[in-house]
Amino acid sequence: MASVFDGNPQPLCEIIHDENADEFVRSRMIEAIALLTLRGDVSRGICNTCSTIPMLRLSAPKMI
Repeated sequence: MASVFDGNPQPLCEIIHDENADEFVRSRMIEAIALLTLRGDVSRGICNTCSTIPMLRLSAPKMI
């Protein structure tokens, strides 16, 4: 996702915040936002807004 980033982080943030989206996809979008932040394409504020709270909502692995 980071390689095709068009400058608008909103679609990535929407997927991150969508609790119905697949957890793997959501976690990959968080990684993309982090990479974009490290590259300087996205501000730290955007990164924090998009990823901090949803990260807490990703389901924990089920214990057998």
